[in-house]
Amino acid sequence: MPAAGVGGGRCALYGGARLAAGPEINETKETEMLADRQYWAPELEAMTMPQLRANHLGRLKPLLEWAYNNSPYYRESFDAAGIRPADVDSLETFSARVPFITKEGIIEAEQAKPTYGGFLAVPTADLARIYVAPGPIYMPFTAEDFDGIAETCAVGMWAAGVRPSDIADVTTNYHWVIAGTQLDASYRKVGCAVVPGGIGNTKMHVEAMRDLGVTTTFAFSTFFVQLAETAKEMGLDLRRDLKLRVALIGGEMKPKEAIAELEAQYDMKVREIYGTADLAVVGFECDARAGMHLGPHHIVEILDPVTHQPVPEGDGGEIVVTALFRKAMPIIRYRTGDVVGYVSYDSCSCGRHTPRLGPIVGRVGDIPRVKGMFIVPKQIQNALYPFKGLRRFQMVIDRPQLGDVLTVRIEAEPGVDRAGSKAAVQKALREAIRIGAEIDFVDAGMLPEGTPLVIDLRRA
Repeated sequence: MPAAGVGGGRCALYGGARLAAGPEINETKETEMLADRQYWAPELEAMTMPQLRANHLGRLKPLLEWAYNNSPYYRESFDAAGIRPADVDSLETFSARVPFITKEGIIEAEQAKPTYGGFLAVPTADLARIYVAPGPIYMPFTAEDFDGIAETCAVGMWAAGVRPSDIADVTTNYHWVIAGTQLDASYRKVGCAVVPGGIGNTKMHVEAMRDLGVTTTFAFSTFFVQLAETAKEMGLDLRRDLKLRVALIGGEMKPKEAIAELEAQYDMKVREIYGTADLAVVGFECDARAGMHLGPHHIVEILDPVTHQPVPEGDGGEIVVTALFRKAMPIIRYRTGDVVGYVSYDSCSCGRHTPRLGPIVGRVGDIPRVKGMFIVPKQIQNALYPFKGLRRFQMVIDRPQLGDVLTVRIEAEPGVDRAGSKAAVQKALREAIRIGAEIDFVDAGMLPEGTPLVIDLRRA
């Protein structure tokens, strides 16, 4: 079986097993062979869905046993639900009977029973890393747990086209939170040299990218805009002076038009990934760009945001995830709060058989039902994207008489022809959300950061 990584991370997880890379003397040949491989984890990524489901069930059973026997939180939760790990004989039983966890629930548990809320399932002597997320949430990892985190992202990096010869700049935070060190470890697992840039210092990023010939990076899309502005102020040409060829973005899912603009501006390809601090990378784009493939190290369920029941195959809903590799703090049936528009089960030209997530369209609490329709903020954002000079928006829902009325407040920059563009904006919104909406243009700055996305006056 071929080795899963070179460079900084010379072993990886395959179905829960760790494989050594082999003698150092063969590293150059190994790297050359690795670069030609289609998949990062071929034993898992090439599986059919029945094979992968069997693999997942086989890895899930010992995880449930471990959590029940070693984590007070899970023992209490399972007991309260009247289920034991031995009762889980299928993924269907798992989905029907095992309780959820949520970020809010983790925070409450850790506040009630400091420090880990009963989640900790190993002795503290076995811990290698502890991260602190807003809440606060303390997230402990063994060395093997952290390798599993890095592995999930390495799978997505490889699918995006990252290779051992690349030089990577990590532009996310290295302090307290997991993002920077996770991405750093994943790039090194693939075999890349890593520049640990971190957040801020845009000019230093530009200089390092230029001088070192950085070819790949993970960043939020807003960073690329700032990077471009800074490079131009320095008199640089993005396509000539920078050598970026593949970029990963996450956290800020953008319309395809915005991605295309980034690709054209930098002469690079951009691939989206989906993940969270608790779960690492759950979905990733391949070169077919037909949605984000679900990674092999998670069990992913798509549930109705209201009933919490499985949706019909292909429908969108809330993403619920179980990480199959976390031992210190198991994460089982985690409700992300993220809502996906649809899931594709069609075959992909890349050869992977896993379902593919469509766009992440919003958060559970930000998707109101108006006139019987779920209104997805992301659809409004995409509809407004082509209109220059329009910025933040807010949905206001009222029921002054018998029917619902949706008003979309939109910040308009000076110079926007509000009267002339109103009809076109209404038409674009109707096509996007399939119901009519009133338009209320407001001055730029009237909807500052932190303004509620949805105001539902029907609840007043």
